Amino acid sequence: AEAAGSGDLALVIGHGADEVRKATQKFAPKAETFVQDKRLGTAHAVLAARDAISNGYDDILVMFGDTPLIDPA
Repeated sequence: AEAAGSGDLALVIGHGADEVRKATQKFAPKAETFVQDKRLGTAHAVLAARDAISNGYDDILVMFGDTPLIDPA
């Protein structure tokens, strides 16, 4: 996301949250993480990040964790 020119980054994580958080710190140390405790769908995942949205995130891209690598070019 940063390589594509995005500013702040917020991630919603669930299963394996600790491992995902550690991996994220390697490429996006300033990323905020939010935990979705129960898998209740995409809208529920977005709701888990409502604090980021209320803090001024105005451009939101929702991607699934199993989405293949997308090159920023």
